[in-house]
Amino acid sequence: DADRLFLVQSGDLLLIDADEPTERAKPGSRGDLLGLNPFLTGTRCTNSAVAINDVRVWMLRRQDFDELLRTLPEFRQRISDFLLGDELHDYFDRRLDMDADVSSRWQTKR
Repeated sequence: DADRLFLVQSGDLLLIDADEPTERAKPGSRGDLLGLNPFLTGTRCTNSAVAINDVRVWMLRRQDFDELLRTLPEFRQRISDFLLGDELHDYFDRRLDMDADVSSRWQTKR
């Protein structure tokens, strides 16, 4: 269960797919969110990040995220919209091989 979310402030990194380690690593850089889907859904992480040079990241802990949800209605609404969107459905389907009915039920519960 992912209890932290990371935002890349500066630097470059490679994202390695744990399910396809022989595939070419994808570049990551400033502004990327690392671990977003697992953080929001409680699913397993499917990527690892490796720094190419000095990388600075911001870390958001689960307890702080939960506090933001409680105190900021606009933030809560944007997260809700994301959870109901196509990007997350694709993540369930492609990355986690989750049955479409199961992922739809999961999204409906949110």
